[in-house]
Amino acid sequence: MAKARNFLAPFAAALVFLLCSLLVLPYPGIQNDEAFFAGPLYSAQASYFHADIAGKQIPLMVMSYSGALKTWLYAPLWNWLCDPSVWSLRLPPVICGLLTLLLTWSLVRSLAGNRAAVITAILLGTDTCFQLTNTFDWGPVALQHVLLMGGLAGIVHWLQHPRRFWPLAIAAFCWGLGLWDKAVLIWPLTGLFLATLAVYPRQLLHHLRNRRTALSVLFLLLGAAPLLWFNLDRAAATVTANTHFSLEHAAQKARVLVTTADGAALFDYIVRGDYTKEVREPSGFLEHAAVSISETLHHPRHNASFFALLLASIAAIRYRLARFFLLAGIFTWLQMFITQDAGRGAHHVILLWPFPAIVMGLVFARVRLPGMPVVVMLLACGNLSTYSEYLAEFIRYGATVTWTDAVYPLAKAVATKDTEEVEVVDWGVLTTLQVLLDGSIPVNVVEPDTLPKQLSSPKHLFVQHTTGNEIIPGVNAKLRENAANLGYQASVVRTVRDRNGREIFELIRFEKR
Repeated sequence: MAKARNFLAPFAAALVFLLCSLLVLPYPGIQNDEAFFAGPLYSAQASYFHADIAGKQIPLMVMSYSGALKTWLYAPLWNWLCDPSVWSLRLPPVICGLLTLLLTWSLVRSLAGNRAAVITAILLGTDTCFQLTNTFDWGPVALQHVLLMGGLAGIVHWLQHPRRFWPLAIAAFCWGLGLWDKAVLIWPLTGLFLATLAVYPRQLLHHLRNRRTALSVLFLLLGAAPLLWFNLDRAAATVTANTHFSLEHAAQKARVLVTTADGAALFDYIVRGDYTKEVREPSGFLEHAAVSISETLHHPRHNASFFALLLASIAAIRYRLARFFLLAGIFTWLQMFITQDAGRGAHHVILLWPFPAIVMGLVFARVRLPGMPVVVMLLACGNLSTYSEYLAEFIRYGATVTWTDAVYPLAKAVATKDTEEVEVVDWGVLTTLQVLLDGSIPVNVVEPDTLPKQLSSPKHLFVQHTTGNEIIPGVNAKLRENAANLGYQASVVRTVRDRNGREIFELIRFEKR
């Protein structure tokens, strides 16, 4: 019975995480970067780097720092098991988030006991930004988390059972895959290395001399092989194209660090705020309940997690293991801080997780005050209150333009017998439409050199954002100007609205004047 109770808390935390993810999952539309990995599934030109094997192009990289691992994982899912949809797109990241949660709980339990593991699981499972970024995976984030923690769990298992080589090999392979998935995994890996050097220098030097450690590098290289292949072929393009030192935007980076910790980072980025005029009334029990909770709690956009983390970080100096994870997080964030354009969004800062939750779990477990369990539960409730505000604002105000749910009626509107190709004018819907149409209609980006051909066919349908909703300012006017110079005039055939009734997209055909 006692052993069963040990599993109750992580199971409950995982259940809360799952329910929160499922409730919020369908509200925003599929974002372009969220579906970016799918480009090579529909167009060979979308592969940034590929291998030619048996007459087929096998995608290896989708960007100079982002690999095609996610493309490989979704290809069999969508080809053999289910059709592309918002659910089949987002459920795999949610599952990855659940695995990260359970791996973190297991890791902390093996290092510091059940009390610390339970606290860590509760705080991580209810963490607002961890929940949301492992549901709306535009980073990508979910694979980074699960591969990082899978590798760390393997390392710890090997340290506790040094005669077994397979945990070390699996750990190295997971980290190699993580580097291929997105090269920024080097941030937390470097953070862990520097933290080990600072807190466990003797142990580090001892294990670096171990022949098994040297052998595990081969498994790391195996996992990262496509990334290495790309950099050998392109003169280390991952490093040269993306690693630039800069201290610009320091205040913004610090602010995003705070708002990612207190849950506020994604307001007004994914979900609109109360500034919008088009407010949708809730329908059904769950939506009414979510809005009622938001109003009762006076619309909480922040929680106390940052202050709890700050206090735990101060106390962590006294405890060696907590100090290790604290330094791992600090060193990870400092790399973002000094890198140009890094650390300015929650999808970067959340890569520090689950280190903050582990630090709080380790520290709070050492505090043997009678009211400590109440404090932990209050922190968890505070996290969930911020989550409830996201849900309520999705219900009432809807998503922002880049996350608009208007992409669903848009996909239906363009999928007609009169459409042979779809020409995307603005940024933000290319890969989204490719996924929702499942490749049934070619989707292209309007380019100056291909515009004459695109304009000449009456069955080419152009998609643009409505005026005021453009992602690239002036792109609509530029298209009309270029078309007019070629002797064509635009005609709006349909306007597509989002769930709140806002006009988001226009469907256009061009006619010869």
